[in-house]
Amino acid sequence: MQSPGEDKFIPKIIKTTNSEFEALKENLVRPFKLEKGRLFRAEIYLTEDKKYLFTDFHHIIADGNSYDIIFEDINKAYCGEKLESETYTGFDAALDEEQQMKEGQYKKAEKYYDSVFEGVETESLPLPDVSGKTPEKGITAREVNIPEEKIRAYCEKVGVTPNTLFTGLFGILATKYSNSEDSLFATIYNGRNDSRLENTVCMLVKTLPVYCAFEEKTTIQTYMAELSEQLMSSMANDIFPFYDICAKYGINSDFVFAYQAELSDDYPIGDTIARGQDLSLDMAKMPLLIQVREYDHEYVLTAEYRSDMYSKAFVDGMLEAYEAAMASMLKSKYISEISVISPNAVNQIATFNSTENDYGRSKTIFNMFSEMAQKIPERTVVVFKDKRYTYKELDEISDRLGKYIASLGIGREDVVSILIPRCEYMAIASLGVIKAGAAYQPLDPTYPKDRLMYMLEDAQAKLLIVDRELLPLVDGYEGKVLYTIEQKEINNIISFNRH
Repeated sequence: MQSPGEDKFIPKIIKTTNSEFEALKENLVRPFKLEKGRLFRAEIYLTEDKKYLFTDFHHIIADGNSYDIIFEDINKAYCGEKLESETYTGFDAALDEEQQMKEGQYKKAEKYYDSVFEGVETESLPLPDVSGKTPEKGITAREVNIPEEKIRAYCEKVGVTPNTLFTGLFGILATKYSNSEDSLFATIYNGRNDSRLENTVCMLVKTLPVYCAFEEKTTIQTYMAELSEQLMSSMANDIFPFYDICAKYGINSDFVFAYQAELSDDYPIGDTIARGQDLSLDMAKMPLLIQVREYDHEYVLTAEYRSDMYSKAFVDGMLEAYEAAMASMLKSKYISEISVISPNAVNQIATFNSTENDYGRSKTIFNMFSEMAQKIPERTVVVFKDKRYTYKELDEISDRLGKYIASLGIGREDVVSILIPRCEYMAIASLGVIKAGAAYQPLDPTYPKDRLMYMLEDAQAKLLIVDRELLPLVDGYEGKVLYTIEQKEINNIISFNRH
C-alpha cells in the first residue's frame, strides 16, 4: 500500500463556466503513475450556478465500498463531526491473509474449488453478433418494471438473499443463450467477510466463478438453495485467488454478472444530495458485464460491453429477456417453467412469418441458395455448438450429397426421410435432398416408434438419412440408409450402408 505523504492534501479549487466544465470533464480521468505521486485525485470546480467535486482513486487502493466510506466521512467533516481513524487497515488484512496461507487455508480452499469446478468445460459467453475492429465500450441500461417489494417477498419465500436470486436467474438466462443445461460465469463481491473491514478504505473486491447446473424438473427453491451454498462457500474460500482459479480450471472473467444494489452513486453532503456521475475511461473491462443496481427502491439492469463484439440491440434484448425471466420466475415453481420471452419478443416472433416477397418463379430454392453462395461465400450460414459452415462450404457439401443421392436413382417424385437429432446435418441433409430433385420428409425422434414407421411407409421413402443411434426407432424400415458421421470422415459428409 502507498504510505500517506508528509504534507497535507488540499484539493484544488478551480473556477470555470458550465460550458467549459462540460468540455473539461471528458479529460479529467487519466492514468496514474504507480512509481510516484499519489494514487488519487480530488478537485473542486465552481461554475456560475453549480459546484462539482471530482474524485478519482486508483483501483488498487479503493473499491466501491471505499467510496461510500470516504463520502460518508466527507459528509461528517462537512457537518462538523469528529472523524475516527481506521482501526484495521488494508495492510493489516494483507498480513492476516498471508498468515492464513501459511496455516494451510490456501490448500483447503483449493480442495473446495476442485470439488465444484474441476472438469467443468461449459462456455456461456454469448456468440458475438457484430465484428468490429476497435474494442470500444458500449453502455446501456433497463429499469426492471417489477416492484422491489415483490422481488424481496419472493426472496423470503424461497429463503435466499436478493444477491443469490438475481445471480441464480442470470445463470438460468445464460443457459438459454448458450442452449446448454449449465452455465459458467464470474461474479464479484466486496470481499469484506471480516467485520473489522467494515470501515476500511482499501481494494478488497474479489472475483468468484459461478457454476449453475440443474435438471428440467429442479424446483427454483432447490436450485437457489444449492447456489446460495456455493456462493457462501466460495466467499469463505476466497483466499484461493481468481488468477489461480483461471490457471487451474480454464475459467475467465469475460462474462460477468454482479449484484451491486447496495452501492450508490449519490451521497448526502450536508442538507443536500450530491448526484454522482461516472467518468470512467472508454475502455470495456471485459466483453460483457451485466449488473443490478438499485435507485429509489427500483432495480435497474446496467450493461457494459465491447461494441466490437455486441450490438446495443443484442445487449438490450438480453436485459429485456432477463426482466421477462424474473417476471416469469415469480409465478413459477420449476426452472423449466421460466420463460425468457418478453411481450415485445412475442410480437417480434409473430412478424417472422411475414415473409411475403416477390421472387422469380422460375428459380428453385437451391438456385437461390447457390446465388447467395456466389455473392457471400465466406459468410457463416450454419452454426451448431462449435461447428460453423460458410455459404461456400454448405453449398459444396450439399452438392456432393445431392449428386450421391441422384446416383442411387432417387430424384423427382421420390421422398427421402431424415431422422437426425438437432445438429448441423439438418441443414446439410435437407439441402442435399432438394438438390437431388427429391422431396425431404423430416422425422422427429421424439415421436412414438409406430408413428415414425407409419410416416415412412405412407411417404414410400426411397432413402432414410439417419443418425446411427436413432435407427432402432425405425428398425422396420427396409429401404436404403445413409448414416451421418463426423464431418471429417468420408469426404466430409456421410457413410452409406445397406441393410
